[in-house]
This record gives sequence, structure tokens and C-alpha cells, in this order.
Amino acid sequence: AAASAAQSAADGKARERERGLKARLEEAETRVQTLAEDLEVAREALKKSADAADQFVAALAAAQDAGADLEYRMDTAEARTAAAEARATLAEATLAAETAGA
Repeated sequence: AAASAAQSAADGKARERERGLKARLEEAETRVQTLAEDLEVAREALKKSADAADQFVAALAAAQDAGADLEYRMDTAEARTAAAEARATLAEATLAAETAGA
């Protein structure tokens, strides 16, 4: 009877230990699932951040191209203005020479 009681007590402790281990395992599985979900959210955020960085770089390159184009246009406009001023000066000099020669 004493051996049977000891066996029953040992079986009870083993079942209780097994229940405790199962509960800890379930908690750990829940934490792992939560961490996996958090990791997926972080991956998505990182991907969006990388996409935003790519878009920023593309926009910056476009702005630099636009700036270079504007600078070229300004240089061209200045050259045209200088050429027009030179033609006007030449016309004035020609007119003055014709007037002086007439």
C-alpha cells in the first residue's frame, strides 16, 4: 500500500510537471509567433523605407538634371543676349561710319 501510495504521488507529480512544461511550451510558442509577426512588420517597414530611399535618390537625380538643364538654358540665353548686344553695337558702329563717310 505504501509503495502504491508513493507511486500515485510520483505519478501525480509527473503529471503536474508535464502540465507545467506544456504551459511553458505554449507560452514560448506564443512568444515565438509574436516575434515572427513583429519581424515581418519590421521587414515590411524596412522594405518601404528602402523604396522611399530609392524614390528620394531618383527625385534628387531628376532635380540635378533639371538644374543642369536650367543652367545650360541660362548660359544659352546669356550668350544670345551678348550676341544681340554685339550685333546692336556693330550696327551702331556701321551707322556711325556710314554717317561719317557720307
